[in-house]
Amino acid sequence: MTKAPTETGQGPRHEAPHQHSTVPPFDLLLSRCDTTKARKQSPARGMTRSITVRCLAHPDKSPSLSVSEKQNGDVVFHCHAGCSKESILEAAGLEVIDLIHPDNRYAQRIKPHAGPKFSAWQALQAMATDVIVVALCAAEIRRNGWLKDDDLDSLIEAESRIQDTIQAGGLLR
Repeated sequence: MTKAPTETGQGPRHEAPHQHSTVPPFDLLLSRCDTTKARKQSPARGMTRSITVRCLAHPDKSPSLSVSEKQNGDVVFHCHAGCSKESILEAAGLEVIDLIHPDNRYAQRIKPHAGPKFSAWQALQAMATDVIVVALCAAEIRRNGWLKDDDLDSLIEAESRIQDTIQAGGLLR
């Protein structure tokens, strides 16, 4: 369905498509644009199609709106004159969801991983300094038989962080 022309006079505004549109998002956005003087471009890495057209959100004498299709079918766009994405979508009569390929619109529910949140190597890297503090304190106790208050505080903090890392890694229950 067509609405009245936009405030910029760039052509008709359209209502958002039906939720189950079979038109690819790239083609849907281009169908709302003035493609006279359009410049096809070589797609950037990760893109399948790319074109520069006249922007819908401002009076455009030459194309300034770059529109690209990602490999997963989603659409990205940018106005080189500085128009906001919101103003472009409004002028096109579209919503962000309309530029997402239907197969990508609904997040898949994935069960959370039951194992550690990080690898053993990451845990070792996180604990390295604290392990050195423990070793230095042990050497000091062997040499002098006691620790200064500051060293004892450092030892207690290091032990606490080591325990937290071990528990976060799922190594202790």
